[in-house]
Amino acid sequence: MADANLRPASDPLSQIRGYNERSAAWFVILDDDPTGAQAVHGVTVLIEPGVEELRRSADRREPTFVWTNSRSLSRSDAEALNREMARTAFEAAQQAGVRPVFVSRSDSTLRGHFAPELTALRAVCAEVGRPVDTVVFVPAFVEAGRVTEDDVQWVLWDGDFVPAAQTEFAGDATFGYSERDLRSWVAARLGESVATVKSVSLDALRGNGGREAAQVIASAGGGAVVIGNARTASDLEALALACQRAEQEGRHILYRTGPSFVRALIGQPPGTPLAETGMPGPEPAVQEGEFGLTVVGSHTALTSSQLEAAVRRHGLAAVELDVDALLASGDGGEKVVADCATALEQSLRHAHSVLVTSRIVRTVADDRERSLAVARQVSDAVCSIVARLPADLPLRYVVAKGGITSHEVAVRGLGMRQALVMGQMFTGQVSVLRLGADTARPGLPYVVFPGNVGHTNTLADVLSLLEGDQGAVAR
Repeated sequence: MADANLRPASDPLSQIRGYNERSAAWFVILDDDPTGAQAVHGVTVLIEPGVEELRRSADRREPTFVWTNSRSLSRSDAEALNREMARTAFEAAQQAGVRPVFVSRSDSTLRGHFAPELTALRAVCAEVGRPVDTVVFVPAFVEAGRVTEDDVQWVLWDGDFVPAAQTEFAGDATFGYSERDLRSWVAARLGESVATVKSVSLDALRGNGGREAAQVIASAGGGAVVIGNARTASDLEALALACQRAEQEGRHILYRTGPSFVRALIGQPPGTPLAETGMPGPEPAVQEGEFGLTVVGSHTALTSSQLEAAVRRHGLAAVELDVDALLASGDGGEKVVADCATALEQSLRHAHSVLVTSRIVRTVADDRERSLAVARQVSDAVCSIVARLPADLPLRYVVAKGGITSHEVAVRGLGMRQALVMGQMFTGQVSVLRLGADTARPGLPYVVFPGNVGHTNTLADVLSLLEGDQGAVAR
C-alpha cells in the first residue's frame, strides 16, 4: 500500500473554507460517541441542544458537534434521536438563515447504527424539501492509521495494515460484520444490491484535478451511497473539494464519516498536539484545584496496563467501586455509592485520585439483556459518585477512560451541556475539552480518552501533560 501524499499547488483548505462561507454552510456533526472530535480543535460540543442553543451556533456558523451517544442505544432509539436532532437543527438553521450540512459521525472500524441513522436523516431532509441525492461515506481515520483503499477499510495493527473485517472490531457483539469489501458491507447494512453502491477511487481523487471524483458523486443520485477512498489528509481535502463541486451542480449530500473527514469538510488546518505545545492555562474565572480526578470505566487489557503505569508514575490514590457489593446491595447500591463518594472526596483533598470499578467484567451468562442491565447499574453508580463531589471541591482536571464512560461522566456526573474542544494530546488521539459555563465546574479541562488507544504509558503521559510536566513524556 504505497503512500502518495500529493497536495494540489493551491491551498485546498482555503478553497474549502471559501466555498463554505459563500454558500452559508453550517456543519452539524451528530456524533454517536464522544470520540468524534479527535481530528479538530476550537469547535463546540453540545448535549441535547434545543433550537435556541443550535441557533446561536448557526448564527456564528461554527461547526457544532452534538453528542448523541447513539452507539449505546437500540436501533429504534438511535433512529428516533437522529430524527429529533435533525428537525431541531433545521429549525435553528432556518432562523439563522444558513444551510445545514449534516455529518453522521461514527466509528472508523465500522461499528454503529449505519442504516437507522441514515434512514432518519434522509427522511427529515425529505420532509423539509431537501431530499438527499447522495450519501458520501468516508470511514477513514488517517491519524490513527485507519485508511480506505480499493474499497477496503484498513487498520494499522502491530505495524501492518489489516482489513478491518479481520480485526477484533469486526467481532463486536452488537455491530459485528464479515464483509471485507465496503460496497458489500454497505449493501448488507441497507439491504440493497452491491451494484447500487458507488465509490471514488484514489486515482480519481489524485488525477485530473478531482473532476472524475466530482462526477461520480454528482451522478450517483437517488440517495445512493458513494464510498470515499482516502489514505492521506490530502486525499480527504481533494474529496471535500469534489463534494463541493457536486453541490455546486445542485446535489444535496449527506455525510457518514470517521473523525478525519470532518476536518477536511470544514477546511480546518491540523492542530499541533498539546504534547508539543503544553496545556493552555486556565481561564481567569476558573478555580483550579491542586489535584485531578481520573475515572476508568474501560476494561480492556490495555487500559488495565495503562492504569498500572499511571499509578506507578504519579502515585495515584485509587478508590474502587466494589461491583460485587453494589450488585448484592439490598438498597439499590445507595450505601455503596455514598461510601465510595465520601472516600473519593477525601482522597481528592490530598492527592491525585483515580476512581475505578472492579477490574473483572461482570456479565450474566447467556443473558445479554441482563448483562447490559448490570453494565448500566455500574455506569449509573460511577456517575452518581462523581456527581456527589461537592461543587466547592476544586479539581485540576478530569480524565475519563473509555468511550461510554467519557459521555456518561461528562453529562451525568458533571452536568455538561456544552464544551469547547481545545485540541488533542497526541495527533488525532485523546481530545481535551474545556467545560462550558453551564456546569458547576466551568472551564474545567475534561479529557476524552478512548479505551483502546495508545500504549502502556499513554495514560501516565496524559496525566504528566495535565500536570505541566512535558519532560516526563519524552523520558
